[in-house]
Amino acid sequence: MLVTAPLQASRSEIEAALSRKAPWIARKLREVAQLSPPLPPRRYVTGEDWYDLGRPYRLQVHVQPEHPEGVSFRPGELYVTVQSQDRAEAVLKDWWRQRAREVFSSRMPALLAHAATFGLHHSGEFFAPPPCGPAGGR
Repeated sequence: MLVTAPLQASRSEIEAALSRKAPWIARKLREVAQLSPPLPPRRYVTGEDWYDLGRPYRLQVHVQPEHPEGVSFRPGELYVTVQSQDRAEAVLKDWWRQRAREVFSSRMPALLAHAATFGLHHSGEFFAPPPCGPAGGR
């Protein structure tokens, strides 16, 4: 545990504050200890569990060098076709980015209309086109 305090605080003031807060600190440390461990890093291999909009899917990676790469849904599965296993991560990340754009774009008009009832306004433009070239010029 790391404790920070104002520079002008004396050691006795810091210790007194810690003593007063000891039950709260102990409770928070217990809560943190009970949290689920962090998820292991993705491996992008068949059998991993993935979620899309809250629904679970089992990842199915199929290496088919003669087929176009892509991602599709099948009952209970997120089906990924790649030309080599080492392409699975890139294909999935590209697909998720595109999927996010589609979902956000389809839902944004209703969300912006609702926000406007609170006096909040936005152009609705969230996805800038990717920059061209190293300087970002067109």
